[in-house]
Amino acid sequence: MKIKEEIVNHIVDQKHSKKYIKFYKEQIRRNNANNVVNCPFPDCVDIVNIDPTYENRFFTCENMHEFCSLCKRVGWHQESECSRV
Repeated sequence: MKIKEEIVNHIVDQKHSKKYIKFYKEQIRRNNANNVVNCPFPDCVDIVNIDPTYENRFFTCENMHEFCSLCKRVGWHQESECSRV
């Protein structure tokens, strides 16, 4: 069961709060391995649920980092194929 981040932040220091959030997101990623990816932006611990029926391959994490879900490169390259970037 997920504990709200506000509660975790109130109970523990920032270092342990970040560990909890990272651990929780890692568990989600493991349980949904086919549809969840880590944000490829350096030092970002956010995860993104990738909907395979969604036509657009570009996603934005909660921290507003934009990336391609196919090649995991930061930034959008809509005009080019992944192999050309």
